[in-house]
Amino acid sequence: MCGVWVALEDITEGNGPLHYYPGSHKLPTLTMEDVGITPPPRKFNFFRKKSNTKENYLKYEIAIKEVLEISGIKKETLCINKGDLLIWSANLLHGGEPILEPGSTRFSQVTHYYFEGCRYYTPMLSDFIHGKITYRDGIKNITDA
Repeated sequence: MCGVWVALEDITEGNGPLHYYPGSHKLPTLTMEDVGITPPPRKFNFFRKKSNTKENYLKYEIAIKEVLEISGIKKETLCINKGDLLIWSANLLHGGEPILEPGSTRFSQVTHYYFEGCRYYTPMLSDFIHGKITYRDGIKNITDA
């Protein structure tokens, strides 16, 4: 999968630019087991059952911080003009900076592109040690709609 993020307005430090870690897509992929998280049951429903998703994500963020410190990769922010875009690999660590100017917006369009013949899975729901991988089978080709 690759993502494309397009700025629909000028992006400044004040309206919360995208941040990313250059080269992080080349780091080894962390599994939930690497982070010390036990994946929930495969039939888990995030909306009906109480989950420890927030706690698990915090553990994941701590592990990623440690990996970034060891690798020496530093965060960069992307202030770009309306119409500019970023194309990234699925494993590039990224996020959004806080909006500092009250009332401002960060209008953008994000599109994920999936490649033919690839199998996509949800890491947070997969248990590699026991061979239980939750694949994303519901991906739709919008040209077939």
